[in-house]
Amino acid sequence: YFDSATSKFNDKSWVPNSVALPKVHEDFADSMPLPLDVDPIDVEGFKRRFTKYRAKMVLVLSRWRVSGSGADMRASQDAEDVNPDKDEHDTDCYDFIDGDDRKNFLQTEPTHVLYFWHLAWDFGILNHVAQVLVESAAADTDVPTVSNGSVNCNN
Repeated sequence: YFDSATSKFNDKSWVPNSVALPKVHEDFADSMPLPLDVDPIDVEGFKRRFTKYRAKMVLVLSRWRVSGSGADMRASQDAEDVNPDKDEHDTDCYDFIDGDDRKNFLQTEPTHVLYFWHLAWDFGILNHVAQVLVESAAADTDVPTVSNGSVNCNN
């Protein structure tokens, strides 16, 4: 991944366009070209940048989840209430309680962190990018634990 991404990042003829995401933040109201006017970068430099912005995204994501506005704060979670024309990970297919308020948790972080978060969510890789343990892999607190060879049923 990092080799391919670095190669694309260093290709001066490649000028991606952003996707308009006005519900995420007013900075993303319109699509715009994103010329990469920076010095060439090597794979390690790309990894450092990715790690830096992933950490910023995880920080904002953590603030959002702790606030009670996190992933379970959709007004409706029933499959029939989700727009069938949208990917299940696209935040536009959900009605958030009190709207999509993720921008309120930026504090001093740059707005493009929200764009990164949205794209990771939209492509269904947010947990992977943020290195979040999925619920199905989490420990079950109703199962007795074993400590020093004895079963503890008082979790």
